[in-house]
Amino acid sequence: MFFSSQRFFASLALGLLVIAALLAWACDSGNPVAPDPVAAPADDASYSVGVSASPSQVVAGSGNPSTITVTVTDATSGDPPADGTQVSVSTDNGDFGAGSDGSLQTLVVLGLFSGTAQASLFPAADLGSATVQAAVGGSTGQTTVTFGESAVLFIQEIDPSTGSPSGGQTVRVMGGAFAEPLRVSFGGVVGEVVSVTSSVIRVTTPAMTVASGASLTVDVEVANALDQSSSQTVTLTGGFTYVDGTETLFVTGVDPNTDDADGGTEVTVTGGGFVAPVRVDFGGKPGINATVESSTEIKVTVPEPDQTVGTGETLTVDVVVNNALDTAEAQTATLTGGLTYIGETAQDTISITSLSPSRGSYQGGTEVTATGQGFPTANSVTVTLAGVSQSGVTVDSSTQLRFDTAGIALSTCPAGGESVQSGITVTDVGTGASGTADLTFTYTVPMPLINRVSPTVGPQLGNTQVNLEATSTGEFEDPVRVVFIAGAEEFTGVTTSVTDSLVRVASPRLPDSVFPEVDCVIQDGDNTFNGKRYTELTVDVQVTNQTTGCSDTFGNAYTYQPTNPNCRQVP
Repeated sequence: MFFSSQRFFASLALGLLVIAALLAWACDSGNPVAPDPVAAPADDASYSVGVSASPSQVVAGSGNPSTITVTVTDATSGDPPADGTQVSVSTDNGDFGAGSDGSLQTLVVLGLFSGTAQASLFPAADLGSATVQAAVGGSTGQTTVTFGESAVLFIQEIDPSTGSPSGGQTVRVMGGAFAEPLRVSFGGVVGEVVSVTSSVIRVTTPAMTVASGASLTVDVEVANALDQSSSQTVTLTGGFTYVDGTETLFVTGVDPNTDDADGGTEVTVTGGGFVAPVRVDFGGKPGINATVESSTEIKVTVPEPDQTVGTGETLTVDVVVNNALDTAEAQTATLTGGLTYIGETAQDTISITSLSPSRGSYQGGTEVTATGQGFPTANSVTVTLAGVSQSGVTVDSSTQLRFDTAGIALSTCPAGGESVQSGITVTDVGTGASGTADLTFTYTVPMPLINRVSPTVGPQLGNTQVNLEATSTGEFEDPVRVVFIAGAEEFTGVTTSVTDSLVRVASPRLPDSVFPEVDCVIQDGDNTFNGKRYTELTVDVQVTNQTTGCSDTFGNAYTYQPTNPNCRQVP
């Protein structure tokens, strides 16, 4: 079994200190040559045994130990036992370094001095914890050491990322390597922490002063592991926005945004800041039964236009929302060209004015409703989108038909996970009449995004089961390919299972050639030789949805421990 040189020298130093202390205690003027044996505790003595670990959490698989301190006093007198009294320290996980035969020790026997002894506990490679027990005679004490992840502290996002200036809203701070106790600040004001895991902090937002009707974006800061000397602080710039409850009125759209020459269609006006009672004007003419459904939606029936729209003609009008009519804060917002009246279509002429929905999966199967004029009800109809025939075409009326989108083939991953296809054509098979519109349909493609990798440490030989967790469901799509990237070289892992939010992969084996080396010295008697030793290597992990070619790389995600970290003589 191999072990790190750091671990070996730490155990050697500890052993030398113990031996030196025993010799200093045992050699006096009455016995100047040979020390007395280490004292065994009295069989009938009762002791108070305290055990502590510093730090109480270390990185799994690393060469950085936790210092175990044992403190023993007589349970009756409170005095420490005689110097040299034996204490046995054992662990059920990890080890206390290497013994004289090179094997790793899970039990060491130390001599107490002034009632105190120390040992270095090195972490195991896997995540977990160790119970460390100290025994003096029949008395025992114990503590726990956690072997955690070697993760970089970061904040990914705040959910939700907006809230009221009055505060009191519980939000999630999502990221990695969070460790209690910690502090979360919003614009320098501390929030109340509700709960903490390594990847999510739930915190209540503090109050913030924001002008009426305005918003204020602030940085979110996490001060981590405040009880450790290695405490870190990380900031998400502009991570949270306080929004005053008084909203500004605005209009963004009308759905559907067309009607025939007589009006009469109920439409949905979208925007923000809507407060009843309202009036919606179409080209200066009030709509019918305007009802505020929410602060972002109004339902209203389109009135007949104030002028005639002839056959083959159109009339585009502005849509105006008159808000909160019974208050002094009444406002008006206009959507220019928000609705178009369409006159009767000339015989054998087909027109398409809108598609709903206008986006769906790249795999196809989205039912889309097309509105327009002149759709044939007596003959069969074909629909093409960007030149590709669509399936399941059903004509509901001369102004509406439905079809199912066909899937698209992807040669590369589209930017932003969206592929926009333009141009729709509806054709009457019986007469040959057709209509074309420059409308677009957006095909959406899942974009893999790794939120967490666990465990983060493993051996050079590979075959460690590593979990890649997505930020949300639907991002991973089987089949996937996972590679571990070391500089310019890539090593493919063996994927063992895939869901839409979790990929499990066996880490690949890495050759010695990719590991960094550092200088070291070999002492052989009176001779000293220059040497090199391998050190741990941290790699990026990349996952690719192979059907689409879309991928994501998690930087510095996984650390390999070299199989042989010992100093090797070099020329």
